[in-house]
Amino acid sequence: MFRKRESFKFKGRKHSVRGNFSVIIGCFVLILFFITVGISGSQGGNSGSWIGLTGFSCFFLSIIGFILGYIGFKEQDIYYIAPLTGVIINGLLMILYLSLYFIGFMS
Repeated sequence: MFRKRESFKFKGRKHSVRGNFSVIIGCFVLILFFITVGISGSQGGNSGSWIGLTGFSCFFLSIIGFILGYIGFKEQDIYYIAPLTGVIINGLLMILYLSLYFIGFMS
């Protein structure tokens, strides 16, 4: 009477390589942020120009990670969790670094 349905077959999705790189870059920049803030805080804000250069490099790395995550959204037949996570992490880090630079310029 009732015919048993065959098992479901989903389309062959894969993980986005650019999205995964975006997440890796975001986590790396987040770890470097906490390290540089810790070093700068332990030295009373007089840690030198290499901490500033590290922060500036992290800002540009977060821009690259954001762009990679955005490009990852345009790939077809992928899982969207990695590009979404990368865009969110790197976008928040970009805003954080920009606000730190503006606070530094104002004071």
